[in-house]
Amino acid sequence: MGLEDLKKINESTENWLKFIEAKLIALLTFESGLSYFILKTDIFSRMCIESKIFFMLTLVIAIAFLVWNVVPKTNNRNNPLYYHSWINVDAFDEVTIQNYHSQIKDLAMVIEKKSKGIKYSILSYTVGMIFYLIVIITTSIGGLL
Repeated sequence: MGLEDLKKINESTENWLKFIEAKLIALLTFESGLSYFILKTDIFSRMCIESKIFFMLTLVIAIAFLVWNVVPKTNNRNNPLYYHSWINVDAFDEVTIQNYHSQIKDLAMVIEKKSKGIKYSILSYTVGMIFYLIVIITTSIGGLL
């Protein structure tokens, strides 16, 4: 694999990272907006305290996963791109295949971590929404009886 091929792979990987980060922000906006809407509903105000706590806990966990992945990491331990990256390459040095290999590997690690954060956030949020729907159904059935 030549240097030009690695440049294309690096650019594609960087674009994928941008897409993941845009998805994180969009999901954070959606989850926050829908959560605010649900918290203002009459059904939520009539829920018992245990149900409110469980529902709020799932929302907080879901949003925390997203916020954790959106906030940039500023240390070498949590973010391989912070110190590694191209900082170690002098502007006048020749960029080698090894530079691209390490950069692509580091980008892939960050993408994988952010993707896991999205997955766990969606899982937690789905659990909260299913619980909320169960509460709506049971209160509707209880109102009919």
